[in-house]
Amino acid sequence: MDNKNNTENEKKNQDVISLINSWQLHALNSIEQAKEPEYIGDIPIILPAFDETVFNMVVADAGMGKSLMSRSIIQYILDNYDDIVVVWVDLEFQEMVAKQRGVLDLIANYSNRFYLITQNNVNEIRENSKKLKTTFSIVNFLLNELRKHMSDKRFFCVIDSFEDLVEDTSNDTELKRHFNNLSNLKSFSFLFNHHINKDVVKNNSMRFRGSMIIKAKLSTLLLIQNKTKEDDFTLLFELLVLKVRTAFPPSQKISVRVDINNFEIKDMLITTDVEEIKILKSIYFLLMKEKELQKTVLVNTVSQEVRKRKEKVRAVIQKYSRFFDFVKGVRNEEKVSLTKNVDLIDEFCSLIGVQNRNYTEKQRELWKVLLDMNDDDVIDLTVNFDNKVVEYKYVKTLKNHIHELNDKQVDYILSNLVNKVENT
Repeated sequence: MDNKNNTENEKKNQDVISLINSWQLHALNSIEQAKEPEYIGDIPIILPAFDETVFNMVVADAGMGKSLMSRSIIQYILDNYDDIVVVWVDLEFQEMVAKQRGVLDLIANYSNRFYLITQNNVNEIRENSKKLKTTFSIVNFLLNELRKHMSDKRFFCVIDSFEDLVEDTSNDTELKRHFNNLSNLKSFSFLFNHHINKDVVKNNSMRFRGSMIIKAKLSTLLLIQNKTKEDDFTLLFELLVLKVRTAFPPSQKISVRVDINNFEIKDMLITTDVEEIKILKSIYFLLMKEKELQKTVLVNTVSQEVRKRKEKVRAVIQKYSRFFDFVKGVRNEEKVSLTKNVDLIDEFCSLIGVQNRNYTEKQRELWKVLLDMNDDDVIDLTVNFDNKVVEYKYVKTLKNHIHELNDKQVDYILSNLVNKVENT
């Protein structure tokens, strides 16, 4: 009897070992075939791989532009990835805000690739369903149905906001259950918009509201540190990378420049400094106007324009010296001009968010007029673009968008600028 039991136990042990060995082989094959994570450009938000689920989160204080940032990321994905379906779960939905964010264009131009789920839709299902009562259960149900309907697609899902999806962000048990349920949605990458912790937190990586479970489940966690309006149409977001589970340089700063007129991501810049960009932009326009300046004059003028110390301006010129030519003048006074290297000029313009184009004769005429005006001068001009009205409030906006104007529009602007100058 004992021999029989020993034989059965030995067989069971062998079966378990065989099972573990098969797991090892499967893991080996999976690791060998693993691909590098697919980021959204230089922003460490991970796009979905087939049969995997990824959780990303952006945290910021109210009014810092989390939803606007998400809208631009949605546009970027729809324009660059034909195989990804975007779902925007807008639980803070307001009709007028949605109109301003161009949601009508998304619905009209990306049929079968963009889906909007609002709080109104959630409420409608809640009223008509006996089983689905919580916001999470309803959203989870809808996403599962989309996944079944398009099993050959990858999905990018924006949840705005996380607190409206999860009733208690401090409840560990509830959070684990919700994340586990979402993990069953394969080929999904989630981007949760979440609010910042109002308490004083020394550790940046804990700036979000709620349990540590949130951070543990995320693949990436980004903090919007600053938002700067560069001109009428351009916002520059500074993002601090708080967590990236995969191979990406830690504690990086990412700057993302967004055109809020068409929700286009214009640039994604790693380890940039908004103050530096402001100084470089001032230097660029000054040297475009003067061609060449004594270094001391350049430093003094830029320092006054951007209201930064001269030491900071000098440090920036030194750091980005590859973009400038330096010539010794009389009494060894150093003169500075923009580099003649076309590739470096393109890189410089990309860094500061300025279009470097070959202007038409009319555009150059407008350019010369604008160079004699201050960047922050208010011009309040309205121009028609194929039945679309665009308003230019500041001189600096026109400088950045001259390349978009045809000769007729340039003539219209020039005549208006002359009238404004004569009136003043």
